[in-house]
Amino acid sequence: MRDNLYVLEAGNIFANVNANTTSGSWVGTFHATGTFSGSLNARELGGFVAQGIQQRFWIEGDLAANVSISEQVRNYNIAAPEIEVGGKLSASRVFKTGRNLPSGTVFSMTPVDGLAGCVILNASNSTFGWSGDVKVDGITISPTSYGAPYYTIASSALGGGAVGLVPYHLYVNDCSPVSTGSPGPSLFDSVLNHRFNDPDRDKSIYLRFYGPVFAVPDTTRPVRIEYNTGSNWIDISHHFYINVESTAASTSREVEIHGGNGESAFMPGEYRISPVAGRLKCAQTTAASAPDVGDFMYYF
Repeated sequence: MRDNLYVLEAGNIFANVNANTTSGSWVGTFHATGTFSGSLNARELGGFVAQGIQQRFWIEGDLAANVSISEQVRNYNIAAPEIEVGGKLSASRVFKTGRNLPSGTVFSMTPVDGLAGCVILNASNSTFGWSGDVKVDGITISPTSYGAPYYTIASSALGGGAVGLVPYHLYVNDCSPVSTGSPGPSLFDSVLNHRFNDPDRDKSIYLRFYGPVFAVPDTTRPVRIEYNTGSNWIDISHHFYINVESTAASTSREVEIHGGNGESAFMPGEYRISPVAGRLKCAQTTAASAPDVGDFMYYF
């Protein structure tokens, strides 16, 4: 598309829409009274009023498409949300902006489980923060509500998805089990080792982040797992299985960790997990090189 996209309105939209991405180009009204499936790539979304009509991104059904806004979502103080989804942002779908949601901007999803996919801010890995509001069934996530960008409300209360500011940090209250520091939660060797080959007994550690992650394909593990001997920490990562997506197109926010059924028993004591530099990366960004996830330390 060579020029600005002033208006696109339809019942259901099943299309891959590539708007003009040159400097100064934008999308005005993008409105489906039903579902939007496919994709939208554009430079800017502009919420503004023209001839008494509020121009904005408005999907009345489910947003089952990937949306990539390379620059900014503009806020011109319209009354309605600049971005409104009447249904869900579907699981495995991503809405990302290279910059942020400016102060006063609202991204609203109506149902109680409306955030099943991922919203990504600062996808360009620049220095843009989080200023606007993301609302799910009346729950507002912002810097003044739930402490965004590293908000505390669990994803289960929102639909299973998340809002991530690049680089993504560990989503502490979404990990399983939750670990808020040392000492961490207690785990039985028998279940973490998957010794019984029984899905009802076997358990894994799930590290979850505010955005999708992947491991750079390599022989080096993406996380380091250490045991506290009492006088120092020793690396025992080779005793664990670490499962994580391996491409930058990943939409999974989790890293699964467990022992192997043939492994010797883990010693009682304290363990910790941390990222290996250059190995565990933020997925679905628009940066020239995928950034590392934010540093963390998980104890168990």
